[in-house]
Amino acid sequence: MPKKIKPAELEEIIKNLSSKDRKKIQEQELSVEWLEENIERTNRLMKRDFWVGLPWFLAYSISLWKVGMNNITVTIFVIGVVYFVYTTFTTGTYGNNQRRKKVYEELLKKLK
Repeated sequence: MPKKIKPAELEEIIKNLSSKDRKKIQEQELSVEWLEENIERTNRLMKRDFWVGLPWFLAYSISLWKVGMNNITVTIFVIGVVYFVYTTFTTGTYGNNQRRKKVYEELLKKLK
């Protein structure tokens, strides 16, 4: 049977998250399965940001260095901005997901 986390202890663990994330966790019935699922989800989101962000940055940098500011460079820049704005508002930034993952892992340790 999983352990229960005291409300004060839960507040201390989740204090570094955004208010939206804190509210979501407080309303959720915490279980090992839910936490493991969210840890896996944040890992996938962080991996996606890395594998999109790195090639985008390299393509933009090379284009800017080789040909300067032209239509290709601007197009690459706009693609990156659109992706990162979209992902920021839908799934969170790499840093936010990293914080969520740490909190989920800490909660998982407390429940086991």
